[in-house]
Amino acid sequence: MKPVIAFVGYVTSGKDRAAEIAQDRGFALFSGGDLLRSIADELGIPKDRDSLIRYGNLYRRRFGSDIIFRGAVQEIKAAPEGSKHVLHSFRNPAEVELVQKELGALVVEVWAPPEVRFQRMPDRNKEGDPKTWEAFQRLEDIDHGIGQELSGQNIAECVALAEVVIRNEGTLRDLEGKIDELLISRGFIEGNPPRKEVH
Repeated sequence: MKPVIAFVGYVTSGKDRAAEIAQDRGFALFSGGDLLRSIADELGIPKDRDSLIRYGNLYRRRFGSDIIFRGAVQEIKAAPEGSKHVLHSFRNPAEVELVQKELGALVVEVWAPPEVRFQRMPDRNKEGDPKTWEAFQRLEDIDHGIGQELSGQNIAECVALAEVVIRNEGTLRDLEGKIDELLISRGFIEGNPPRKEVH
């Protein structure tokens, strides 16, 4: 099977950056969030966080909980042998289960504590990001599936499917080192054997 990594994690955990690091190492990247934003552009739907959550939930409810990643799965299956792929921006466990079953994806959680993730918010400057701890906690509730239907957003169940957890509490260089160790240890890229186990 082609090497496929699925990065999962809560908002500002560093999962998107982890996927970009893998992309820099030769992996073709697919983002479920980018797909939703492109659809929103076509339909003239606002692209703030709350609108994308609502639209993503509606899209999954109408077409199936794994719909956002079905196209990526087919593209990866049709890709040349030897190609490598990284996926991120999973919002529902059915999406993760799809890439595990169909692609044999290695599911990796990028983890950071809530306080650290909240402190990272201003650096992202994304539309709709919470500005207060209370608003951040409301987003955390959604990400834990509270008040969400089966096809809704549930990051907690996505990360529960991870086979590997990478702690991301330090610098970007620290994260790059951990991603490289993971890729080398799995034989996805060449390099010296990792000196320590990825946590």
